[in-house]
Amino acid sequence: MTTDPCRMTSMWVWYLADPTAPVRIGRVSLIPARTRCAFDYDAAWTASGFALSPDMPMTSRSPILPPPDFTAPGALEDAMPDRWGQSTIRLIDRPQRLSPLDYLYFAGDRRSGALGISTDPETYRPYPNDPLLTGASLEEANEIIHRVINREPLNERERHLLRTSKSMGGAHPKMLVAIDGYEWIAKFPKGDSVDLPLVEHATTVLAASVGIRTPESRRHRITIGHIVLTKRFDRSVSGRLHTLTARTMLATEGGESYVSIANVIRKHAAADTLQLQQRELFRRMTFNILMDNTDDHAKNHAFIRLASGHFELSPAYDLLPQMSGLGKQAIPVSLRSAEDDFASAIACSADFGMAAAEAVESWRDVARGVARWKEVFNGLGVTSGDIAYLSDFIDSDDKLFLRSERVVDTIPASRKDDR
Repeated sequence: MTTDPCRMTSMWVWYLADPTAPVRIGRVSLIPARTRCAFDYDAAWTASGFALSPDMPMTSRSPILPPPDFTAPGALEDAMPDRWGQSTIRLIDRPQRLSPLDYLYFAGDRRSGALGISTDPETYRPYPNDPLLTGASLEEANEIIHRVINREPLNERERHLLRTSKSMGGAHPKMLVAIDGYEWIAKFPKGDSVDLPLVEHATTVLAASVGIRTPESRRHRITIGHIVLTKRFDRSVSGRLHTLTARTMLATEGGESYVSIANVIRKHAAADTLQLQQRELFRRMTFNILMDNTDDHAKNHAFIRLASGHFELSPAYDLLPQMSGLGKQAIPVSLRSAEDDFASAIACSADFGMAAAEAVESWRDVARGVARWKEVFNGLGVTSGDIAYLSDFIDSDDKLFLRSERVVDTIPASRKDDR
């Protein structure tokens, strides 16, 4: 068996809920064209483990192939770095081959969730980690990020610092940072027209104020603006949490929408939290619509597997006005509706386990909180210039109408009696 990762066609997947006691799950292999991966469970895992994602049933007697538009079966797709991590791997590790298997391996041991990739079937041997950044290195890290964006050469120290960015998803520049014994995700500015990291922090604080669960968020001042720091929610005191994106949870559902995510909750949530989770999802949808967060695609929602085997919504993340004014969400309210607005949301209230009257009051409550956005943003240091620019979108005529009491008149006549 070759030990050169770029010549291997198979590697092994391990479960790292307790990183000190890895458990082998199975084998991930390149499909002959080498642009996608398949997966086989070990017999021992099928006897005592669990299906890694809905598209990866343990009853399969043949290799599990990726869903359409995936490069690997769902849970492994989620363990793979996205655009920024992949570009860092190409820059730092420069593998001779760039297949999904290589991206899985070179992402290292700090990827999202509780899966690990090893070149050894008997012992967990991931790609070696470099030490995490500390808060004292954030200014230097920001300079490195901008040198990468400008395609400038890096010295060896800078390359080592950049390695902590390989594991993370998303297209935005980010690195992992150690703060008070916990891992945090640092997201950096990239020359935007507003101080986006600070705006993301302020939006997260605003979301928490309207009853949406969010990860702990901090802002860190640097010379040219801010870095936003988000505490990882896929880590616990005892280990790692198996985490899947809504995209993966929806891979077998026939479409992506907020109603589809509500259906996933209905299937996979514990009975005593089902209603709570569905109602919170409705609040998240409302918040994203009112705050012009149209980047709410299915990878920007996630589920965490509990010890009971049930799943729960992760804290909300990547909450940020997109300043597009498009009025269309990345995933729609419902596959049945052409609009992403109040009327569509109320028409789907039953899908979120709510009567129309409850949905109306939930919308109103979030709208009242969003109406305070300037006060919250100003209190957190967002400049008056940035607030004025954001106002063109968050306080557009359409958004102000959606926050007004007049919006109730758009409820379809068929639902009037439910009010």
